[in-house]
Amino acid sequence: MSHLNKKAMEVKRILFPTDFSEPTENALPFLLNLAKKTNSEVVFFNAFAIPEMITDLPYDAIEKEVEVLEVNSSRQLNDLVDRVREYEPDVKLTILSRAGSFSTELKNVIEEYDIGLVLMATKGVDGIVPGIFGTHAAHVIEKVRCPVIVIPQQTTLRTVKNIVFASEYHEEDLDTIKFLARLAAYFEATLTIVNVYSENLILERLKTNEFQLMVEEMVVYHGLRFKYIKGDDAFQALRDYVEENSVDLLAMTTHHKGMFKRLFEGSMTRKMVSKGNAPIMAFHSVE
Repeated sequence: MSHLNKKAMEVKRILFPTDFSEPTENALPFLLNLAKKTNSEVVFFNAFAIPEMITDLPYDAIEKEVEVLEVNSSRQLNDLVDRVREYEPDVKLTILSRAGSFSTELKNVIEEYDIGLVLMATKGVDGIVPGIFGTHAAHVIEKVRCPVIVIPQQTTLRTVKNIVFASEYHEEDLDTIKFLARLAAYFEATLTIVNVYSENLILERLKTNEFQLMVEEMVVYHGLRFKYIKGDDAFQALRDYVEENSVDLLAMTTHHKGMFKRLFEGSMTRKMVSKGNAPIMAFHSVE
């Protein structure tokens, strides 16, 4: 039996950035299911850039052009929300349109609206293509303070049953594990704390046994598991584990900077996205 208080997962609002493309809508089923289970409000957000040619116009003309862009953005957001309400009428939905760069406005919105979680989608199975949900995904993970879930384009996800957290057993991971255990409890999912080691397993277990005892004392959840994986390449070992164990959500913290770089750049990204299909959940590490 779980002794977790699921209400303690305080996510009042989930931010869903969209550029109105098909890949972003593919993430909607899980977004709405998560919002419903956590009783969170969903904020649909679009940032539109002001074309450089407009900035050379007189101020009144610029103001009018920006107004047109904002109306178009809001219209598309409202159309999206109307479609969502047809099959999930009970979730509270809000739209927000901003003029400016995606990364700047995203950070502003997170602060202004007390966002507890960002959920976004990536494009392309042949590597992450340029654009808001390509190059910005890694930037968002690194820069924002709240947790971020990134869902690959071809992944159809509504629920999670197998959550994995890659941990080097830092003390700062304790709060992350507590958050993930509460998330797992909503879905009755298994939460596996995975540690990749390259040396002797006995020595590794001696080092990490104290941390495991701390976790088990702090989190009483029937679905909590611990797993040790041997491998000289931590990224490759994790990718293999995700593929072989049908992982629904791979959680990491941003102190894994090298791993995140490989997730969003180069051929390893293509392998992770096209074969693993596992959404990534990132937590900002304490500096």
